[in-house]
Amino acid sequence: MMEQGESGAVDRWPEPRKTMDAEPFWEGVDANKLLYQHCPSCSQIVWPAHSVCPHCDATGLVWKESAGKGAIYSYSTVMRPPTPIWNEKAPYTVGIIHLDEDYYFFSEIDEPWEEMEVGRRVEVTYIQRDQMRLPVFKFAAA
Repeated sequence: MMEQGESGAVDRWPEPRKTMDAEPFWEGVDANKLLYQHCPSCSQIVWPAHSVCPHCDATGLVWKESAGKGAIYSYSTVMRPPTPIWNEKAPYTVGIIHLDEDYYFFSEIDEPWEEMEVGRRVEVTYIQRDQMRLPVFKFAAA
């Protein structure tokens, strides 16, 4: 795994930076579950993962399972990939999903770019890319 600030190879998929605080999140992804943190002290959602609540400085954050459903809040379609490995996917779309639990999640939206629109309902699914399992979003069934 690369350290923050290191540049990686351009001929393989980039790997997410997996911090110790986020280990339960990645274990959830491996089990097809989208997990997020909740602070029992102030009742705020904590995302991305932290060891201390950024809202009230409490410890003892708990993990909850998201239903994995939400709406597209914002998106961008990449037409010119940053490295050669992405050429096979381009064009592809990434975006911010406003999940029903009221937090925001950045992810790939694996649907035709021409059909993207802010507010469109989406739901999580999971893909395997090389050695990584990743959450991505697809349009929700009507």
